[in-house]
Amino acid sequence: MKRHLRVCSAAVFLVMALLLSLWLPGTTATADAAVTAPAAPKVVGSASTSIVTLKWNKVSGAAGYEIFKYSSDKKFHWFKTLGPNTTTLKLSGKNDLTYYYKVRSYKLSGSKKVYSSFSSIIKVKTAPSVYPVITSTSRDKKDSGIVRWRLSSYADGYEVFRSTSKNGTYKKIATIGSTSINAVRDKQLAANTSYYYKVRAYSKNSTSVAYGNFGGTKTMNKYTAPAKVSSSSTTASNNRRLVVVGDSRVLYMSQWCRSSRVSYIAKSGIGLSWLSSTAIQNQILSSLDSKTDLFIWIGTNDYDYYARYASLYSQMVPRYRAKGARVFLVGLGPFLNGADGYGGSNSDLVRFNTYLKNAAAALGSGVYYTDVYGYLGKTGFSFLPSDRVHYSQATTQTVFNYLLSVSSK
Repeated sequence: MKRHLRVCSAAVFLVMALLLSLWLPGTTATADAAVTAPAAPKVVGSASTSIVTLKWNKVSGAAGYEIFKYSSDKKFHWFKTLGPNTTTLKLSGKNDLTYYYKVRSYKLSGSKKVYSSFSSIIKVKTAPSVYPVITSTSRDKKDSGIVRWRLSSYADGYEVFRSTSKNGTYKKIATIGSTSINAVRDKQLAANTSYYYKVRAYSKNSTSVAYGNFGGTKTMNKYTAPAKVSSSSTTASNNRRLVVVGDSRVLYMSQWCRSSRVSYIAKSGIGLSWLSSTAIQNQILSSLDSKTDLFIWIGTNDYDYYARYASLYSQMVPRYRAKGARVFLVGLGPFLNGADGYGGSNSDLVRFNTYLKNAAAALGSGVYYTDVYGYLGKTGFSFLPSDRVHYSQATTQTVFNYLLSVSSK
């Protein structure tokens, strides 16, 4: 019996020694510790329409790769594990979205994984879903014309294509690398040829571009020379002076749109209190006579005061008319992507403009409402870079030309 116990004790001791050898320093467990982490993969991302593609280099000694995806909880989560020979992954996404990924490689140490550090975060934008709508084409010269389109809120830029037939071969004539430009002048036209245009939007990635689909085509007709008008048939209204009053939009106009017929009363960052001040009203009144058209384009800074503006005009416009001037109450034009970034939206501007239109109608003969909002909706418009409120020089010139045309009627 004693001998049997000694044999059992020896067996237990050998088993315990074997188990200890698996984790004590200097034992066979050092084979696990000797596995070094693999290198982090170098990853690039691209998109084609809504398909996202990730590519990375094959890491020496790696047993596989793990892909992590950024989620709505603003954290990266494990998404997929791939084998050692896979270095490309295609994923179905959705248009108008930006995806973020990161990748790490790993080696095996027994049953455990030894990970590399993560790759840099890969940002991939899919293509815009909105098809750019060409709002207008204007053939104003023999050899050139202007194409305008509606902006997409998601696009990083646009490509403009031209053909001499609707179903013919289209050639790219311009790449617009801007989110705020929605017009291009085509300078290589033949006077007796009509042209067809189409536009597509794109999203830009670090190593690729994701193109959206083309919008519909629009024609630019052959050049037609403007009719000649004799000096004797020119009406007096064509030579009327313009006084344009307003805030920063008008201030930009005063810098970019110069004419001997036009003078400006403008200041940045102001509104109703500035317009209603005695000093400004006296300045306006002193500039008016029977050959003057007064355009008041103000309210962008305090569009909630529509009723107060209407009340001010009911008091002051009769005084302007007593000077013999025609008065044009100019509607506010739209914001970039429909919002000003401070809680205001295009619906606020429409409400302001409705009050303005009603005020003009109530004030009777010689007072008019000028619909810049509707006019820009037809012609298209663009903004200064990173600006939701102030129009680009091209759009400001469009508004200026519109005011001139209204004055000439």
